[in-house]
Amino acid sequence: MVLFFADLLATQLALLMTPWLRAQLPFGLDLELALAANPPELAVLAGISWSASLWLLGAYEPARVLRAGDEAGRVVMAALLATLVLAGSLFLSFREYSRYQFVYLVAANLGLLLAYRGLLRTAYRVLGVARAGAERRVLIVGAGNSGCDIAVDAVHHAQSVDISVRRGYYFVPKYVFGLPADTVGGKTKLPRWLKQKVDSTMLKWFTGDPVRFGFPKPDYKMYESHPIVNSLILHHIGHGDVKVRPDVSRLDGRTVHFKDGSQADYDLVMTATGYKLHYPFINNALLNWQGMSPQLYLNIFAPRFERLAVLGMVEAAGLGWEGRAEQAEVMALYFKGLDAGQAKALAFSKARQGPSPDLSGGYRYLKVERMACYVNKDVYRNTMRQTAAQLA
Repeated sequence: MVLFFADLLATQLALLMTPWLRAQLPFGLDLELALAANPPELAVLAGISWSASLWLLGAYEPARVLRAGDEAGRVVMAALLATLVLAGSLFLSFREYSRYQFVYLVAANLGLLLAYRGLLRTAYRVLGVARAGAERRVLIVGAGNSGCDIAVDAVHHAQSVDISVRRGYYFVPKYVFGLPADTVGGKTKLPRWLKQKVDSTMLKWFTGDPVRFGFPKPDYKMYESHPIVNSLILHHIGHGDVKVRPDVSRLDGRTVHFKDGSQADYDLVMTATGYKLHYPFINNALLNWQGMSPQLYLNIFAPRFERLAVLGMVEAAGLGWEGRAEQAEVMALYFKGLDAGQAKALAFSKARQGPSPDLSGGYRYLKVERMACYVNKDVYRNTMRQTAAQLA
């Protein structure tokens, strides 16, 4: 709403500027300032044309103008639309209006809109962000991928950053030998126990032992919980920018008490403690909910219903969008086969009612809610491809 009225003000300011520009700039016939005055009705026409164009092209929707380039592009497109609308309106109402003056109006208005929006962004970055966190003592609860990402960003703005953890973690650098970590290795298939041993040893070569940085020793083997992919968290802890704290015991105002008996005061506490599966629009019983999550065939299909499926309810290290796209392909082939009455789809529907195959790859995943739908990437993707081939 503030931007809307600011844009209206910019348009009116441009209208005030254009008579002076028309009288001063050496283009067209000489006009005195009094003769270059805008008709009063033009303030209404210009305000409506520009405001409506900016609104129609999403200049007031935060998701569409998140980046400066996106915002500038929408403002320019709105200017083009407003120019056409205003030109048509002037042709029908004030045909004698100076064309040079019209060009000055469009240019001045566009310049003002882009300039003040750019100044707002600059002021926010230079003043707003720094003031928001510069004097704050920040505690981040949870050292998963999100918690560590928040911590390494917060060190640039906060007075101090602590991170509270309840268990140890395996930290994977984002890049190994200049390549994304998830693209290195994997071509040679090792037995599970050997892969866990080799990879955890190699991690210590690259990142060091996280215990030396204050983290607890992991009470599970590598790949039995989602690894933390972050190259900077150990760097900042090692330089004293982030301090590792144990699990939180209780909060007392600004004071946080930890389970080791220590305490500290904070201005901001951020929780990055994972998530719970929750589908509020459907009864849990329909999804065969057991314990912490639905028990679905291949993590997709409800065993009791022929045409009830959930896409995306799967987690694995490195699974990404590819694995979820393969889920969608299996679901589409299955439903298409049911519509056509294909025997292979009917056979799959019968299998869907039974227990799902083991998708863990032999790993003993942690029994926590965020791991409730965890699978082994290689096993899962192979199963998706095989199932798609059977249904095709």
